[in-house]
Amino acid sequence: MHFDHVSMAVPELEPQLELLESLFGFKPDWEAPITQGDFRYMSMDIPGSEVGWEVMAPHGDDANLRRFLASSGPGLHHVTMQVPDAEAVATQIEGFGIEPWGTPLDRQTWPWRETYIHPRRGGHGSLFQFYSLPDGGSWHNHDPGRWDGDGGDHTLGVTSFLYVAHAHEDATMLGEWYERVLGMQPAETSTLPPLEGERVVALATPTRQVSWQAIEPNGTGSLRTFLDERGPGLHHVAFGVADWERVVAACARHGVQLSAERAGESQGGGWKDAFIGPEGTGGIPARLVWREEAAG
Repeated sequence: MHFDHVSMAVPELEPQLELLESLFGFKPDWEAPITQGDFRYMSMDIPGSEVGWEVMAPHGDDANLRRFLASSGPGLHHVTMQVPDAEAVATQIEGFGIEPWGTPLDRQTWPWRETYIHPRRGGHGSLFQFYSLPDGGSWHNHDPGRWDGDGGDHTLGVTSFLYVAHAHEDATMLGEWYERVLGMQPAETSTLPPLEGERVVALATPTRQVSWQAIEPNGTGSLRTFLDERGPGLHHVAFGVADWERVVAACARHGVQLSAERAGESQGGGWKDAFIGPEGTGGIPARLVWREEAAG
């Protein structure tokens, strides 16, 4: 299983693509977005990560994404994994007591096979897509050479995609679900102090492309509010950065606010972290983490 991309949904595609490229340093995979049925989308490359980033927007007044945006607002939409045989995965999902979701594709029109775990039918508030191509390939392919010669001083200086956080009332149960269904393994929690108001179950993905966190509220706070208002689901993402002064400068340049800033010492080196809230990212809380030992 290969983690292909994380997808977000927004009302308008082009402004979000501009934000992700100019602030986060993501690179679009194609010259122009693709229109497929009732949505438009673009795949983007994340610095230092094999996992891609997809941005989706509705196309047409009756687009299904409009219902998602009306109920949940812009934000994380689904996670996509490339597998050797999507139809075999559908059978495995049934073995876990989960009904696979999705309409079978016309083999004459669509070259890939796919199946889903629905947010309300086994996905604990999150949508998971599994696909396979006839040649065994992947939709997204990371190209580290795309940043050669690109100083990108106006960007945050993202160097890695650290983790995806999934919010739930019971992080232990959710972690066990990820172990059983997606083959993740328990991992050591970060050496950084835990975020205020949450308890974390850290998980390592089978491919080690990106880490995962099952998080639950520990008292009051934004995570408690998220669950009360929206229920369980994908909550935030985290990126490693190379230079904290560059982060501060980029946020000032783009008129973006940092919140919940922290700093300390861990394992002989300094660290800093902060969040850019949904209003500054197009809908997703994004944690930025700088480590002195990682930055050299």
